[in-house]
Amino acid sequence: MVRELNIRDLDEVLANTQLPALPVSAMKLLELSHDPNNGPAEYARPIEADAGLMGQILRFVNSSYFGFSREIATIPQALTLVGVRTIKNFALWSAVFSLVPNPKFGPFDLKSLWMDSLRRAVFARCLGKALKVPNAEDLFAAALLQDMAIPLLLKALPQHYEQLIQRRSTEKLRLSSLEKEVFGWDHAQAAAALCRNWRLPEEFAVLIER
Repeated sequence: MVRELNIRDLDEVLANTQLPALPVSAMKLLELSHDPNNGPAEYARPIEADAGLMGQILRFVNSSYFGFSREIATIPQALTLVGVRTIKNFALWSAVFSLVPNPKFGPFDLKSLWMDSLRRAVFARCLGKALKVPNAEDLFAAALLQDMAIPLLLKALPQHYEQLIQRRSTEKLRLSSLEKEVFGWDHAQAAAALCRNWRLPEEFAVLIER
């Protein structure tokens, strides 16, 4: 007999999602981040070796979020003008979201989640810089990754999660409040656990959990 999944045990739920490994480009970026002497030239190499990632980054830096007056055509330009940490964090986020499923359910859609995360992250970065918060780029990364567990949880716990999404819509409650009511944990805690599973920087997990 197959044992029923304990939905209140976050570790057990995540173990049931069969997480894939991060792409090689993301692993290389993480490796580079351990040495503070690495700069734009070193970070450009793994990005340029991944055509899909390179295209996403160039679209990102040429978007209205930054408002540059001229087109940024190369990754070295992007790294120099936007900053290594922002580009690295965006690249890690893109890599993570490339791994998660896109379960279609009612109003839920991965593309909408993707764009909401990006808008929130850019706002967090701008606010952090305006308030002169140390390491504002980490706020950017944490805001990007905070919702990454939602599609994985929807896949792992489809019946429970679909009910929560319906309740969020009809009762106008925060999803995190409903998650804690039903599971005892929320998707931010799940995202922090995923960060640690993928060995992303610990500061990301700490900020996501707050």
